Amino acid sequence: MFGMDELLSKKNQERALASFQQKKDGAGPDGLRVSELDEYWKANHELILGQIREGTYRPGIVKCFEVSGRSGKQREIANINVADRFVEKLVQLKLRRYMEPMFLAHSFAYQEGKGAVDAAMLVRDYALAGDVYLCELDIKDFFPSIHLGRLRKIMREHLDEKVVSLIWSFLTREVEREGKITHIERGLLQGSSMSPVLSNLYLHAFDVHMEEAGLRWLRFSDNIYVCCKTTDEAAGVFQSLRDELGQVHQLALNKKKSGTYKLLGRRILGYDLVDAGDGKIEVRKHTYKATRVQSQWTTTVVRKNGGAYHIVQDGVINRKDYSLLFENEEQKHHIPVGVTDQLNIYGNVTVSAPALKTIAQAGMRIAYLDEYGGLMGTFVPIAHGKAADVFLKQCLLYNDASRRLDMARRFEIAGIHNMRENLRYYLRRGKDELAEGVSQLSAYVQKANECKTVDDLLLVEAQARKCYYEGFGRVVSGTGFEFERRSKRPPRDACNALISFGNTVLYNLMLQIIWKTSLDPKIGVVHATNRRNYSLNLDFADLFKPVVVDRVIFSVVNRRELKPDVHFVTTDAGGVLLNADGKRIFLERLDKKFDSRAAKKGTPTSYRRLMAEEVAAFQRLVRDGEPYKPFKYY
Repeated sequence: MFGMDELLSKKNQERALASFQQKKDGAGPDGLRVSELDEYWKANHELILGQIREGTYRPGIVKCFEVSGRSGKQREIANINVADRFVEKLVQLKLRRYMEPMFLAHSFAYQEGKGAVDAAMLVRDYALAGDVYLCELDIKDFFPSIHLGRLRKIMREHLDEKVVSLIWSFLTREVEREGKITHIERGLLQGSSMSPVLSNLYLHAFDVHMEEAGLRWLRFSDNIYVCCKTTDEAAGVFQSLRDELGQVHQLALNKKKSGTYKLLGRRILGYDLVDAGDGKIEVRKHTYKATRVQSQWTTTVVRKNGGAYHIVQDGVINRKDYSLLFENEEQKHHIPVGVTDQLNIYGNVTVSAPALKTIAQAGMRIAYLDEYGGLMGTFVPIAHGKAADVFLKQCLLYNDASRRLDMARRFEIAGIHNMRENLRYYLRRGKDELAEGVSQLSAYVQKANECKTVDDLLLVEAQARKCYYEGFGRVVSGTGFEFERRSKRPPRDACNALISFGNTVLYNLMLQIIWKTSLDPKIGVVHATNRRNYSLNLDFADLFKPVVVDRVIFSVVNRRELKPDVHFVTTDAGGVLLNADGKRIFLERLDKKFDSRAAKKGTPTSYRRLMAEEVAAFQRLVRDGEPYKPFKYY
């Protein structure tokens, strides 16, 4: 075995330095960057090598942080000083050279020339030989659970004592977790280059145990597979190996991922074993269901549209290279950062810290919505600043009672007009019972013109909206979506659930559009700026609700695309909300409506573009004093 002189040889130093030239640049907790290592080592190598030889070298504090796996499980990663990483690399290169030839052939992980596909092919060979049952053991929290005292004894059987002491100083170094500094007492750090080879050394005796027992086995890090001919044999092997791992190696199993199974159809390290007929078994790379997030809905309901992604199922968002990766146990979806403005999260989704950093750097926003589609909160990057001059002018408009009343009147008249036009649309298509409602809404337009305060306008709006919803009920009458009156928090029937959910989607879309401008969404015109988080998006949304959200509701209801007894659930509190499949259908139809053709002064455009132009026109009013007329549908 190697000693300290071979470990610190010039040749080993050169190999270690060369390996860092292939790595991405970055800094450790000590502030030293990978790109600066070569120069740093030239200036300090004599001092550091002397400390290592004398046994006085002490690695620095490691900063630990957590990342989320696809199921949402947290995994700890270590950020290690670059200089310490270099010393670890010196050790790792020698450990691999001398240890790997000792490891058994059926130990596959972290070794050059071996991989998951080789392991899967070995299982196939076992299956072809008649082993049709599988004993599968998954070690729970493998790296963090390794007993360091036992590992030290194992190292002393194979390594020079000075080398063991050096490695031991790294294994028991200080770590910082959430501001608290402690010494490592158990487990290997994930992020240390020494950890993989030391983990294989730790379980080498277990590999020997399986080999001497005559088992048809393989191990890939913490994944252990033993192929058996009968269920009884598999059950016996499982019990024996579980006891061996627990009693001798002090490791526990992940109960959800461990057990005995039929071999064919199992996924082995990302590969499927498939019966190809005629006595043949094929090993195929497991492929997730095809996803085309740019144009179609998928089973996880992730859809890109207008720079926003909707996510309604549970999962986790991690950083993946220069993009984001949403995944759960069944699906993976890459979310490109450069063309995404906002993530709308409807499910139970964990966003890892690295992903959040990427989202912030890209200027993306996150909207978190509850089961009713209500906005619970948002994440807006701190750098997402607003132009101070526009903000001040927006405040001046709000505080000028005369200007605010004039603009609020314009908003309200346009909103009531659009409600009236929506009823007129169905009146022309044979809903004669809507004629009275259309006439009443015309009267409310006149009343809005005569209002002297914003509060008076809000009262007229409430009366107009009550009249409009009476007509709304007549449009959906006879469809199974009976609607008597508007109810919120929670909605009391399926129709109210659609209205609440659709309005919330529109509110969030308007908020997304406003965030792209210098306007402040907290300062509304009609809706007062008070304790409410956002107001301006509500003003704009009221213009488009009837002709966008309500039209989609009428469409999915009349076409029977949604059914009260299939796509909705009732809560314990008596509220009604869309289920996941209902949200998928409704969101898809809303997105299509947003992108459908609309006419503005005879020019074809989309409702999404129309909304953006509406906000831009209001910004020009605030910033430059240009005339602004709120959107009216004809």
